[in-house]
Amino acid sequence: MAYNPSTTAGTVFKLKITGSYTAVSGVLSIQGSGAQKTKIEYTALSDTGKKYLGGTPEYGELAIEVAWDPGNAEHQALLTAAQTPNSTSDIQILCSDTGAATVEYTGGYFDAPQLGWDKDAMNKITFKYVCAGAPVVTP
Repeated sequence: MAYNPSTTAGTVFKLKITGSYTAVSGVLSIQGSGAQKTKIEYTALSDTGKKYLGGTPEYGELAIEVAWDPGNAEHQALLTAAQTPNSTSDIQILCSDTGAATVEYTGGYFDAPQLGWDKDAMNKITFKYVCAGAPVVTP
């Protein structure tokens, strides 16, 4: 079966701000980690091999690295989301494939941001988004 993989060029990260998804400029990378499902063993004494069930999934985290511009409204919205106690945020990734697929996460939260200043380099900030549920992928 033929398939057409897409590249990341043209991918857009969006944050839901006051009810609508808004593109965040200057996103350098989006990296996922930590997604897993617990493994539950249910092997009986009479079984000749181990048996497992998939348990409760954990959907992991996304690290969104941004070329930081303190005067940018979307960057300030990300910072506010990260600094507001007990808040949740919805995000969307618009893929660059022909059909412009979207990957949407709802109800997650932003952890404290990590700022970085290196000599002779751009200022960067990394926002860690903790996923609260499975992503919804719309092809």
